[in-house]
Amino acid sequence: MRELGSKAILVAATLVAAFITSQARAGVEITQQTTVPDAKGGTKTATHTTIIEGHRLKTITPEGTTIVDLDKGTMVALDERTKTATEMSIQNLGGPMGNSFLGEFKPTGKKKKVGEFDCEEYTHDFSTTGSDVSSVSCIAKNAPGAAEASAFYRKMSEKMTGKKPSGSVPQGISVSDEATIKINALTIPGMPPEMAKKIAEAQAKQVPRTTKSEVTSIKTMSIAPAEFTVPEGYSVRKIDPSAAGRSAAAKPPAAPAKK
Repeated sequence: MRELGSKAILVAATLVAAFITSQARAGVEITQQTTVPDAKGGTKTATHTTIIEGHRLKTITPEGTTIVDLDKGTMVALDERTKTATEMSIQNLGGPMGNSFLGEFKPTGKKKKVGEFDCEEYTHDFSTTGSDVSSVSCIAKNAPGAAEASAFYRKMSEKMTGKKPSGSVPQGISVSDEATIKINALTIPGMPPEMAKKIAEAQAKQVPRTTKSEVTSIKTMSIAPAEFTVPEGYSVRKIDPSAAGRSAAAKPPAAPAKK
């Protein structure tokens, strides 16, 4: 930065800039219609809104609100009904959010227009705990906020998986996506063979589930820091996602000694 020649002016300018930045920052808001299978064998469609600013993300769905902060390394799920905020570490969390940026993205050569967005189609297969996912996505490389959103998701994937995202991940925002999820047999260390067999047989009967989403709006806007904070009146509880795995892997207590 050029030397202004006056320490007082420099300090004043810095304070003003800090104040403006603290009030609102540039971010991107993505609105999409998501269709998922329901419990009755049909489907249901709902509006999902995603807000990204810097290293923070907020998703709002009918089921609830989730806030991810990459600098803090946390994910917070807000339950409006119970006024509870459940916080967990995203370190090595994995799951669909992290693993969906691993593996190879292959261009199909197809191009189309979704709403007002021109996009290019890619196929992508990846695996996560208990499932295999095959998807077809149409990426809008010139969408508003595409660079910011791409940078966030790459960093989030690395934080969640401990692995570098695939170099084939295209920069842009997916404006149309269809993913088919195949559930795999769940195995838990120490599970009796009979129980493992029953679970595997039950899961083998499940048909793959398909979800679809289509973006209806993408816009850059000023985001207030309060968007990424837990609302007043919420109680915060912290959980360790890896604790369940440690409990499952723990050895059963020894039988009491015979007298």
